[in-house]
Amino acid sequence: MARAVRAALDRGFGLVGVWAMERELSRIEAEAVIGRLARQALAETEALRALPCARSEADIATAKSAHAQTAAAWRDALRRNDLAALAPALVGAAADLGIAAPETAAAPALLRETARTFVAVAEENIAREDGVYAGDVALLRRVLDITQAPCVLSAPSFPDPATARPTTPIGAPVSSAPPPISVCLAPKVELRTATALRPVASGEGANTAAGRSSDDAGPARAARREPEEAVAVQASGAPASSDGPGASAIVAACDIAVVEPAAAAIPPSGSTLRLTGAKPATARRRRGTPTPKLARRGVSDPHVEMLRRLEGEALWDITVTDAFALARHHASKGGNNTSWLSNSARSFDKAAEMAASYFQGTKLRDIKTVDCEDWRDLVIDLPTTHGKAKEYSGELKDIVAHVNDKEDRLLTELEECAAKEGWSVDRLLDAEAEIRIKRLAPRTCYKHQSYLSQVFNTIVDLSGTGRNAMTKAMWSKAYTKQLIAEAGAKRVAWGEQDRRRLFGTALHCAGPDHAADALFWSPLMKNYMGGRMEEVCQIHPGDVTQEDGVPVFDIKAGPGQKLKSVHSPRKLPIHPELIRIGIVRLAAHRKSIGARTLFDVERALDGSFSTRFSKLFHKWRRENGIYMAGKDAHSLRKDFYQSLKSGGVDYAARIVLMGHGLNDVSETNYGHREWKMTQLRDFISTIPNDTAHIRPVI
Repeated sequence: MARAVRAALDRGFGLVGVWAMERELSRIEAEAVIGRLARQALAETEALRALPCARSEADIATAKSAHAQTAAAWRDALRRNDLAALAPALVGAAADLGIAAPETAAAPALLRETARTFVAVAEENIAREDGVYAGDVALLRRVLDITQAPCVLSAPSFPDPATARPTTPIGAPVSSAPPPISVCLAPKVELRTATALRPVASGEGANTAAGRSSDDAGPARAARREPEEAVAVQASGAPASSDGPGASAIVAACDIAVVEPAAAAIPPSGSTLRLTGAKPATARRRRGTPTPKLARRGVSDPHVEMLRRLEGEALWDITVTDAFALARHHASKGGNNTSWLSNSARSFDKAAEMAASYFQGTKLRDIKTVDCEDWRDLVIDLPTTHGKAKEYSGELKDIVAHVNDKEDRLLTELEECAAKEGWSVDRLLDAEAEIRIKRLAPRTCYKHQSYLSQVFNTIVDLSGTGRNAMTKAMWSKAYTKQLIAEAGAKRVAWGEQDRRRLFGTALHCAGPDHAADALFWSPLMKNYMGGRMEEVCQIHPGDVTQEDGVPVFDIKAGPGQKLKSVHSPRKLPIHPELIRIGIVRLAAHRKSIGARTLFDVERALDGSFSTRFSKLFHKWRRENGIYMAGKDAHSLRKDFYQSLKSGGVDYAARIVLMGHGLNDVSETNYGHREWKMTQLRDFISTIPNDTAHIRPVI
């Protein structure tokens, strides 16, 4: 992430005052031109270091030698004043920045300062070859603090043009280098009104409060006669510079924070800081005297606009991976938004992984709409088992190519078989639909597109520049709904016949090898209580309690437990069939031996139980010949809901038992009510018993 202008570049910027007295370009314009060229040189060299393989010591030594030769060549060009080769680059950079009359950038003094900056860039590259990046600490602070405070600009200070010609070489240590223009992440904006700050003598407030006449009011009265449009920020009596667009003018024009050296911010002894244009709290205003108003000026200075643009452009030099990390930090509010972390973080990270696989080290500013469209089309063709099956790992292009080749091969074999056996057209079409590799659902694809768009929007908001390259590449909501409708339901209910097949396997007929087998209990729990996969697998033995004499499952968030939404916490009565098979006795046994969870299932690498159990359940269905597309463990929740509906259970009660939120205004605002646990038990008992043949396990 080393994209910021480093210390060597800052030293070169500090010398802009040397050529500023020639008045060919403003200080900020010249700094913009030099900065663009220097950042480009640093980025190009950094790209050469970002190799896919490790570098040897000989490679590093060769690179350092090349940088040293570059620095020596620029010093020789400075000695001979042979700098004409720099003129086209300066003019081009000025034109790219939108500077009027870009040919003025080829001034002799600016040519020399650019060459000196390139010497500093070469020396910085030598340090980078050794892994030393001067600005990493500052950049890390920016990334960590970016969401906790608005991004404001610190005003630059320049040396006096009359005495600024330096005698110290660029490479030598400078004892009092001027501060660079940089992003300042302040807790709050220090200046929000166009009001002047000045030191006031300690006895002045009392005289003003006493109501002295305008003739003998002294400095306090004179201060109130200052124009309302005064905008200069003065501390400890330091005068504002009148040479060009100084720091005070920049602050007044763009309403930004001023970060001055600590010594300059201390007022003289015996004085206090006061806002001129407003009376002290103890002073009375004469009757009829208008209340002083604070004037604010809009942003009209083109130099200020350029300064803002330059500060924001640094964020567009980061890679997609770094941009996703920054957007993640921003969306999670520095890790404090637990709701986002539990509900969206995993899919957001998945989108980040896919974007990094395709864009790799490309900078954000280099990503165009056509690139986003290509990425979108690749995501559409990814298989549903992307990231789960080992054969579908690697770069997106390779995965999609492998899937397409595999599918073509299977379809060719199927067509040959159909031709030999004389299949009908309908049978062939049904077989082709069954054999095709399932791709990501339209809803999932749209979610990944929205996450990439969110990353671009975050950088646009933080930088104040650029545009979202994903805007025109995203599907419209209407088109997405159309695709979802065409794809049909992803999951379907098992139905009574297939549930008998599910619970008629050897595992349920003969019983599990150990009482806490998750493959045995999880389908039963989903069928009779409608719990989500994560909710079932993470239940603690202590979560099996009683309320009003009814055994219940207490679904809640806690240590090692997370829920999907705010509607998920609930208490579910235990179905009589689960009690008969032994769920309550199992909970007591697991609690007595100190087991952490009710069932034996391990977490996956992503920290969830559902990912691990989903793979186990898929493999188990394949092995027992009961695998059917669209009918997985989560599909049993559909059976649970349909059984409640067939049993005549109230709509609102069904929603509560499912752990969903009511989306009906009338029910939400007027029909909300609570049911007794005995009533909910009666609702649960309407679910038909499909497992009378299963023997108690404990």
